Amino acid sequence: MFDFRKIQLSDRERVNACLAVSDLRGCEYCFANNCAWQRLNDTVICFHDDFYICMAFSGGEPYFVFPSGVRKDAQGKEKLIKLFAKLEKFVSAQGHKLVICSVLEEDLPWLKEVYGSRISVKHERSSSDYIYNAKDLIELSGKKYHGKRNHIRRFMENEWSFDIMNE
Repeated sequence: MFDFRKIQLSDRERVNACLAVSDLRGCEYCFANNCAWQRLNDTVICFHDDFYICMAFSGGEPYFVFPSGVRKDAQGKEKLIKLFAKLEKFVSAQGHKLVICSVLEEDLPWLKEVYGSRISVKHERSSSDYIYNAKDLIELSGKKYHGKRNHIRRFMENEWSFDIMNE
């Protein structure tokens, strides 16, 4: 049913296409982040129907990043509901509950309407994205950004370079 595996550089185009359709803005919805952080929580991915699905583990328990690949119109929500049913069957066969993270507040009403009391919501502040004012990051003025200025200075002191990854 689901063929989960490690993410690979060759997945980039397909992942980015799914991410573009959904237009989700969290750090979890970035191909580079998915590659860079996959070892932290043993993240694996799967392409299923129209979806790009990331599954990770916390304390041996699986959880899924809110899937991408469809718009959140009526048809997309219908596809998500069907996918959640399949994912629930998949994890329950392994003795686990279905856990979805990175759910947007705007999605809670329709999810609660569909799942009623079966759904519980927990906000984990430590998992929230940082949001900065772009102007502040450009200027890095003030005491608040002293650490960032030092970080950049240390980086510039080294003979840094970068390579474009194509393969």
